[in-house]
Amino acid sequence: MIPLILGLLVVLIWVPATAVALRWMPVGGRGRTAFCAGLGGVIGFLVATGVLMGLLRWFGQLMPVVAIAMVWLLSAIAWIFGRGAAGRAGRTVEALKPAVADQPLGRAGQLAVVLLLLLIGVRLASLLPDVLLRPLFAWDAWTVWAYAARAWVQAGDVFELLPPHLWLSAGAGEFVRDNLQSYPKLVSSMFLWHVAVDGQWSGIGTGMFWAMALIWVGLILYGTVRLAGLGVLWALGAAYAFVSLPIVNAHVALHGYADLWVGSVLACFAGLLVVSERTGKTGLAVGAAMLLLILPALKIEGWYWLACGLAAMAFGAFRIHPRWAFVFPLLALIGIWSAWLAGVDLIAAITGGRLAIDPSLIGAGLGGAVRHAFVWSDWHLLVHASLAALLGLLIWPQAGRKSPALAAFCVIAMVLIWGILPMTAAADFMTMGTLFSRIFLHVAPAMILLVILTAHAFGARSARRGERADIGDRHDDRSRPAVTAQPAWNG
Repeated sequence: MIPLILGLLVVLIWVPATAVALRWMPVGGRGRTAFCAGLGGVIGFLVATGVLMGLLRWFGQLMPVVAIAMVWLLSAIAWIFGRGAAGRAGRTVEALKPAVADQPLGRAGQLAVVLLLLLIGVRLASLLPDVLLRPLFAWDAWTVWAYAARAWVQAGDVFELLPPHLWLSAGAGEFVRDNLQSYPKLVSSMFLWHVAVDGQWSGIGTGMFWAMALIWVGLILYGTVRLAGLGVLWALGAAYAFVSLPIVNAHVALHGYADLWVGSVLACFAGLLVVSERTGKTGLAVGAAMLLLILPALKIEGWYWLACGLAAMAFGAFRIHPRWAFVFPLLALIGIWSAWLAGVDLIAAITGGRLAIDPSLIGAGLGGAVRHAFVWSDWHLLVHASLAALLGLLIWPQAGRKSPALAAFCVIAMVLIWGILPMTAAADFMTMGTLFSRIFLHVAPAMILLVILTAHAFGARSARRGERADIGDRHDDRSRPAVTAQPAWNG
C-alpha cells in the first residue's frame, strides 16, 4: 500500500511539472511530449523534495501535502508567466524536418519497434518486486543517505551530522554520521516522503522514486533523439540502451544512492543541449546551465560535473570546431601534470585537499576501471560504444558539428574518468570498482546520446555517398550508346 501512495504522490508532482515543461518548450515535433514528461518528472520531483526538506527545517515537521500544494502553486505561476512557445513550435519543426525519420516503417521496422517496446516493458516489470517489496538495503544507501533523514525527523530539524571522531563528545541532541565524508542533503531528503506516509523506517516503497528516475531518463533520451530528427527506432534504441544497463538496474533494485539522480539531471542537461544546438534556441542552453546548479546538491562530485558542463557549453556558445574538444582537455591534463612536476598540485587545490595526485596509484586505478568497463558486464557494451563514438569523432569531426557541446562534454568526462581520477586517492575506489561504476553512471545518458547521434551521422554519410555513386552510374549510363555495336560473325 505504501508504494502505491508514494507513486500517487509522484504523479501529483509529475503532472504540473510536465505541463510547465510543455508550456515553456519552444520546440515542437515528435518526441516533444516524451522529452517534457521526463524533464518535468526529474525537475519537479527534485524541487518538491527540496520544498519538503525546507518545511521540515522551518516548521519542524513533515508536511507532504503542503509541499505538493506548493509545487502546484509554483507550477501555476510558471504557467502564467510562460511564453506560450508551444504555439510557435510548428515553424521550428518545419526547419528541422528530417529526410528519413518519419518515413513509414517496413514490416521489419515495425517488428523491431514492437520488440524494443517489449524488452523495455519486461525490463521494467522485472524490477517491480525489488521496487515494491525490498526494504532499504543496509549499504551506503542506509549509512550515508537515509540515516541523515531519520536523524532529521527524530530531531525535527535539518542539520549537519557530526564527523565520527566526535562520537564520544557529542551531546544528547547531536547525531554523528557513520561515514567520514559529509554529503549534500537533497538525496537524503527523498526518504522524508516515505516516513511522512508510513510513519516508520521500513524503507519499503522508497524504490519507487528510483524506478521513476529510470523511466524519466528513458523518456528524455527518447524525446531528445526524436527532436534531433532521428526515427523512432533510433529513439527506442537509446531508451532501451539505458534501461537495460545492469548497473542502472542495480541502482534501482538496491535503491538509495545519489548516482542515478546525478545521471538524471545530466540527462536533462545533455538533452537540452542537443535540442538547443539543433534548433538555435538559446533559452534551452540557459536552462541546461541552470540545471547544472542542482548537481552539487545531490553529490560532491556534482561540483566536478558543474565545471565540466560549463566548459563544454563554451563549444556550443562559440561554435568551436569539434576537433578542439579533444585538444583542450588533453592540454588541461598536460598542464595538470606539468604543474605537479613543478611542485604545484592543482587537483588538491581545486578539491580543497580532498584529492591529490599520487602517481603510484595510477596502475591500480586504471586496472579496476578496465575490469568494470571491459571484463565484467556492468555496462554491456556502452563503454566500448562510447570509445568507438569518440574515435569516430576524432577521425571525422564533422559528425559532431550539430552537437559540439555534447561531444565536448563526453570527451571531458572521459578525460576526468580515465585521466584524472586514477592518478589521485580516488584510484583506491576505482580499484574496487565502486567509483568507476558510479561516476560513469552519471554520464551514461550523455554517452548514449553521443553514440546514437554519431552512429546516425556516419550512417547518413554512407547513404549520401551511395546516392552520389548511383547518380554517377546513371550519368555514365546516359553517356554511353544505348546499344553496343557487336561484331558480325559469319555462321
